[in-house]
Amino acid sequence: MTSQKPNNFLSINLGAIAENFGILQKTVGPHCQVGAVVKADCYRLGADRIVPVLEQAGCDFFYVGSPDEALFVRTLTDKPIGMLNGPSQGREDALIAANIMPVLQSLADIESWLSRDAPAMIHFDTGMNRLGLRADETTILCDRIATDPAYQAFAMRVPVIMSHLACGDDVDDPLNKDQRERFAAIADHFPAAQKSLANSFGIFCGDDFHFNQVRPGMALYGLNPQPGYDNPMTHVVSYHARILQIATAQPDETAGYGATHAFSRETLTATIATGYKDGFLRTLGNSGAVYINGHACPIVGRISMDLTIIDIGHLRKIGDDAMPSVGDYAELLGPHQSADTLALAAGTIGYEILTALGNGSPKIYLD
Repeated sequence: MTSQKPNNFLSINLGAIAENFGILQKTVGPHCQVGAVVKADCYRLGADRIVPVLEQAGCDFFYVGSPDEALFVRTLTDKPIGMLNGPSQGREDALIAANIMPVLQSLADIESWLSRDAPAMIHFDTGMNRLGLRADETTILCDRIATDPAYQAFAMRVPVIMSHLACGDDVDDPLNKDQRERFAAIADHFPAAQKSLANSFGIFCGDDFHFNQVRPGMALYGLNPQPGYDNPMTHVVSYHARILQIATAQPDETAGYGATHAFSRETLTATIATGYKDGFLRTLGNSGAVYINGHACPIVGRISMDLTIIDIGHLRKIGDDAMPSVGDYAELLGPHQSADTLALAAGTIGYEILTALGNGSPKIYLD
C-alpha cells in the first residue's frame, strides 16, 4: 500500500477472518469440519489473500463454484477443494489432475462419473429446488446402491454428501427440520461419507444441523448469521470514500439527477467519491446514510456513477470536532454501519453489498 490512499477503498481485516473461522469451529466443536466457501473470489474480497489466511487458521477444506475458481484456488492451497456447481463437461481431466472434486447434481452426472477413478461429491435436493438430485432420483440411486455392486463401490468412495437449507436464516421455519430429516435418511446410504447440510445460517440452527461438516461463507466475512440477534462474528470489511466538496444548499434547491430531493432549509452538503461504478448501490439514494466523525449523515438525491451527495448541515450544531474538511473520509461501512445494516437501506442483503463493493473498489488488507 502506498502512502496515498485512493478516493475510495475497502479495508479487509484478515485477522478478523481468521478469528471468525475460529468462532465457527468452536461453535460446531472439534468433531465437525468447517469447510470454507471461497467462491466468487471470497465474495469479491480477494481469494489470493484470504485462502492462505484461512488455511493458516486451521481450515482444511475449501468450496468454490466454477472450474476457473477451483484451478485458481488450487494454486493457493493443497487442501481438498469441492466444486459446488457440478462437473464441467470437457474439463474433467484437468480437474481430476488438480485433485478437485466436483459436486454431482443428477443421476446423469453420477452415471458419467462411475467409471472415473477419482472422488466426487453428491448434492441432494431436500427442499431448495435449485440444484441436486430430486426425491425421485434419490430413490433410484439408493435402490441401485442396495443392489448394484458398481454403485455400492461408488457410494463407498464418495467423500462428502450435501444438501442446502432453503430457510436457514429463520431458525423457526419448519422446512429446516423437514430438510434435516430427509438428509439424515439419505445419509444412512453413505456410511463412509462426510455429511454437510449447514451453511452459515444453518450452523446457528442447532447442533443437530452440523452433522460432521459445515460450509460457512458469509459468516467468515463478518455478515450476521443470526438475523434479529447480535452478530456473533467479528467485523471484517470497512469502506471509506473521500469528501471532494463541501457546499451550501438553499431552501427549495434540489440534489442530484432527477431533482429527487428538495432541501427544506439552508444546509451544508458534502459530495463523496463513490457511486454505482464502485459498487455503492444506486438504491441507496435518498434512503441510506454514511458516517462522518461517528455521526450519521443522510444520502440525498440519487447515487451517481462515481459521486454521492450527503447532508452534513446538522454537524455544525454538534461542534467543530464533528465537521469534516475536503479530503477527509466518510465511513460507509465500518464500526458504525455494518454491511447488513447498509443492505437494509438498499433493499437487499449483505452478500450483495460485499460482492458489489469488492468488485468495484480498491482494497487495502490489514494483516
